Amino acid sequence: MGKFLANENVPVEVVEAARQAGHDMAWIAESSPGADDDAVLATSLADRRVLVTFDKDFGEMAFRQGKDASCGVILLRPKLREPEYVAHFASAILAQQVDWDGHFSVAQEGKMRVVPLPAGPKPKSGKPRKRRMTDVLVFWRDFRKNTAQRDALRWHSNARVFGELLPGDRLWLVTSGQALKHEAEQAGFLVAVWHVAQVQPNPDDDPAYPAEDYQYRVTASEGDSITFDQPVPVDHILRPSGRDKASSIGRFLQGPRKLTDEKVRLLRAAAGPQMAQQWLTGKRQPTESADTRQTPLGSTK
Repeated sequence: MGKFLANENVPVEVVEAARQAGHDMAWIAESSPGADDDAVLATSLADRRVLVTFDKDFGEMAFRQGKDASCGVILLRPKLREPEYVAHFASAILAQQVDWDGHFSVAQEGKMRVVPLPAGPKPKSGKPRKRRMTDVLVFWRDFRKNTAQRDALRWHSNARVFGELLPGDRLWLVTSGQALKHEAEQAGFLVAVWHVAQVQPNPDDDPAYPAEDYQYRVTASEGDSITFDQPVPVDHILRPSGRDKASSIGRFLQGPRKLTDEKVRLLRAAAGPQMAQQWLTGKRQPTESADTRQTPLGSTK
């Protein structure tokens, strides 16, 4: 299924219905309320999400003003605007097998018009370049339950893999039972899944993470990221076959590493029920914390 960004004028019922159907649906009202049309379009492009909206102005921006909308736009034009009706209407539209990317699609009852958008910027080779989502596993050595506040979704590191990340990529954060004060002290637990919003050179504005020691800063999207209420047991997925379970999982997860599709599938299967529940309830991050500091990757603290 594709990735979508609902404009602020899209009702919450549409967003929830799309998520329940399994679509990766972000929502401007959650991530950037009050954002203007240029900012909304820029977010769609940066996150590689198809924009879902009721606003005809995006057609004007793409076709007359020449603005890059190559992410794709779906303009919903239902006859009725009752939220329940619109949610049913939008769900039926998103379920269709349409190449939304690079097209401006106008959806009405019983018909849909799909028009190619003006081409966006291309690589110097002149050929469009597609890139799959990158999933990176990170061992969070000093994680303590309820320490991840909404304003603390950042990670600092020197690891090259962080410099290669783009918005929309994911970090799968794992810690040990010992860090959680769990009886299975050596086992591995998935504690969070962060969607990357920005990767930048460390601006050196935090003395705890000096740029000379931590080259990159990764900021996660608050609206798309989840910190689990109940850490998910994943030791059976991540511990190398035949390795002693008396050894801490951290011994085998030194340094971040890209995950294979199979590992991602297994992690999603393990965390799926809780991910779905927290998405539906809107509770994706802890609301209270006594300590918001994260130990930087590679730190010996």
